[in-house]
Amino acid sequence: MEVGAWTYHYGDKSDYSWELARNFCRSFYTDLVAIQNQREIAYLNSVLPHSRTYYWIGLRKIKNVWTWVGTNKALTKEAENWANREPSNKGRNQDCVEIYIKRDLDAGRWNDEHCQKKKRALCYQASCQRSSCSQRGECVETIGNYTCDCYPGFYGPECEHVVRCKNLHPGPDCSHPLGEFSYNSTCKFQCQEGFELQGLDTVQCLASGNWTAAAPECAEPLQSRSEAEMNQMEMSSPPPADDAIYANFNFHERDTQAEEEVYTEEKIRPIETNDDNIYTNINPRHR
Repeated sequence: MEVGAWTYHYGDKSDYSWELARNFCRSFYTDLVAIQNQREIAYLNSVLPHSRTYYWIGLRKIKNVWTWVGTNKALTKEAENWANREPSNKGRNQDCVEIYIKRDLDAGRWNDEHCQKKKRALCYQASCQRSSCSQRGECVETIGNYTCDCYPGFYGPECEHVVRCKNLHPGPDCSHPLGEFSYNSTCKFQCQEGFELQGLDTVQCLASGNWTAAAPECAEPLQSRSEAEMNQMEMSSPPPADDAIYANFNFHERDTQAEEEVYTEEKIRPIETNDDNIYTNINPRHR
């Protein structure tokens, strides 16, 4: 039996406990049926044969929450279809659910029941298959078809396309598991001898289509002084102010024949090492 892309199947030879009914469905089909809407319920009630034991569906109480076992999703308030005064949990431990097919009262509605009771298995074969959505997204059943909820980094009706990032040039050392310069591509950079890398040495293409960082650049490093140059600088540096001896030239006389002035030299030490005091005893005109 078909409605849209789903096909329905039921066990017509034996009745099973809920667990065995599910094992039967999962062995030959997808799972115990997961009810999606009232249209589906009306269809099932019209085409399935009446059984005095009725049919198990894929709804069960898990940690006190009614849950569709095929999708592991909780039953929403809007999707409830309980029969009158149900679920009653009569006698406790009524943790599984049956659907009343062709019942005079509450036909197509649900009842909570003990899981060990024996009923027919109502199974479905989903339109979603292992190959659906290119295995790059979640296959979502819809009436008459399915849609793909693509995982990050993929897009397209079947999630067949991969997000791309901007090509990097000149070509670094890259790995492209999903396509050239695409989602999850990783590129490593290095510079020629004599140049330094400015930036991260590894970048990755994100699901957004952007790299984790901008491509780095290779720059020539500042030339460092050699050890010999540093030693030469140290040797030519002036001695500490405490050890320095400075000359003070005082005017002595003028040699008229040589037309030059004669000075006398007086060696002094600065009183302090402060630069302002180095020439404390020296005439500013002769520093």
